[in-house]
Amino acid sequence: MNVCRLFIGLALPDGVSARLAARMERLAGRLPFARWTHPADLHVTLLFLGETPAERVEEVSRMVRETAAGAAPFTLELTKPGTFGPPSAPRVLWCGVAERSGAAAAEGETDRPAQGALSALHAALCARAEAAGFPRDSRPFRPHVTLARAGNAACGPSAVAAAWREAVAAEEGPASGALAGTTAAPQGTLEGSAAGSLSPGSAGKLVWMADRLTLFRSHLGRRPSYERLAEYRFGR
Repeated sequence: MNVCRLFIGLALPDGVSARLAARMERLAGRLPFARWTHPADLHVTLLFLGETPAERVEEVSRMVRETAAGAAPFTLELTKPGTFGPPSAPRVLWCGVAERSGAAAAEGETDRPAQGALSALHAALCARAEAAGFPRDSRPFRPHVTLARAGNAACGPSAVAAAWREAVAAEEGPASGALAGTTAAPQGTLEGSAAGSLSPGSAGKLVWMADRLTLFRSHLGRRPSYERLAEYRFGR
């Protein structure tokens, strides 16, 4: 039987991916993870479907399109890194995701976990998938972007935190001034693309407007690993 390994998520826009990839290059010099994510594969997973018969891809695409039609754009920010697995041998290095909306966005609040629209989007996808006969995922929703896999004792929490601080600090020089700002930009751009001077610490913020769902196909053993089968804008 011909099957496709599928999942649904939010692809990072090119500007955010480029900035995060540059940060990952600096991290790789300090953290000896065995495998680093290809920049084209950076994303936030919302629902993993796994091995799916090829004849159901059209059905899944319709499910993604209908879910996207009922959603509205919202603002996300990449926050601090973390790891899954024991500190002596972390399996995954990830970057957190926070939602910014309403007063929180105006005040620049970014340290709270993603909630609201993002969680509602995840719940809507789960409900449609379960109704379509896909197994229910009982794991808690922990939105993140996977940066690397297969670490060792040199990749513990303190080493990750120190490497991240250095990577962010390296962006906060004069050359990054054109990337600062306070207004969320459309998909494919960073927050505040207009030229201007940086306020202290602002260069480290990676913020974008999420406005579409992507249906991905995973190809094991290939780099980049994830093929974008379809993308559906919110509210359409």
